[in-house]
Amino acid sequence: MRTFFTLLIAALTACNAAPSQADYDLTRGGRVEVFFNDPGSRLQNIWAPDAVDIMVDLIDSATATLDFAVMGFSQDEVVEAIVRAYDRGVAVRMVGDAGHLYNSGYARMYDRHIPIVTGNLSHIMHDKFMVVDGRFIFCGTANWTPTDLIHNSNNFVMIDNPLVAEDFTAEFEQMYEKDRFHMEKQPSPAGRVYEMGDGSRLSVWFLPQDNGARRVSELIDEARRRVNVSMFFLTHKAIAGRLIAAGQRGVDVRVIVDATSAKNEYSKHELLRDAGVAVKVESWGGKMHMKAASVDGSRLIVGSMNWTSAGEYNNDENLLILDSASAASEFDAAFEQMWDSIPAQWLEDRPDPESRASVGSCSDGMDNDFDDRADAADPGCSSDPPPLPDLPPHWLAHH
Repeated sequence: MRTFFTLLIAALTACNAAPSQADYDLTRGGRVEVFFNDPGSRLQNIWAPDAVDIMVDLIDSATATLDFAVMGFSQDEVVEAIVRAYDRGVAVRMVGDAGHLYNSGYARMYDRHIPIVTGNLSHIMHDKFMVVDGRFIFCGTANWTPTDLIHNSNNFVMIDNPLVAEDFTAEFEQMYEKDRFHMEKQPSPAGRVYEMGDGSRLSVWFLPQDNGARRVSELIDEARRRVNVSMFFLTHKAIAGRLIAAGQRGVDVRVIVDATSAKNEYSKHELLRDAGVAVKVESWGGKMHMKAASVDGSRLIVGSMNWTSAGEYNNDENLLILDSASAASEFDAAFEQMWDSIPAQWLEDRPDPESRASVGSCSDGMDNDFDDRADAADPGCSSDPPPLPDLPPHWLAHH
């Protein structure tokens, strides 16, 4: 995986030259790579190469076009790389979320008169992707902010395929050119499948128009041995039901959810536990911000969509399904590392996301539970922290 990135970026960043025929031949048919960052406040755990470095290198390689759609946008190195691309004549266009205009990256784009369209004020423009020179796609679960790209647990996908780039560009232009967001977007053939040059198969879904949550449910139904899930918010009733059904037919189902999301009254983690599904609530500083799952060690589900009704019906999202044993193995290795790092007590309970129980959260300068208080100012970090409020009751129906 690292070799692909090294060769790809090295070839593309030399004097910002256009890719040579040899470069194209190297990845003929397309390549797709997945990678992950290590969660938490412990800086020594941050993986290498850094996501920011890869993003900046890719942007610096752009010679003709750069289209990007992102919600949170304030990572200085990424913002300034985009400005540099614009200054050297690259055609730059941005789609953003109307509720995030306060982010510094938006102000920088407006200041430099870089074209930008924002939308979906009633819900969320939740995409996080860029398309470079009609060939490369960088996408994932991270907003382009310092917190998300470094501090939180996220997954990323790098794709080299002009046909997939066309698909993402068509989605981008629905929002940018036609000002269509959420259900105003026109559906296209859902689950478009691409045979990649590395032998993998990639299908692409955009939400809400493509009904990607239904495909997620179908993939869980097809599981025979193992399902691993790492998810920021898991509140979707139907998907939770499919996970329960998989466990009941003997599939080994394990789920990691975010500690802040576990405080949400609609979280399904306790329902899953009551049905016998192994669920751990993360206990590190920073968020479990992934939205990913593997099925039977051969399929990987990734994208910007939380497994929620809002992710299915309201927000602008993307979903990728990758039939690839190597990609699923990459995810499973990251999942095992995270699973093993969470103490067994959080199989039955949940830590306060800003407390001594969440390692590093009381000294990272972050507001980990979104209550406008961080570190020592948060009651959860005191010597006598208050108990977490009870969640509403739930019932498991038996048939």
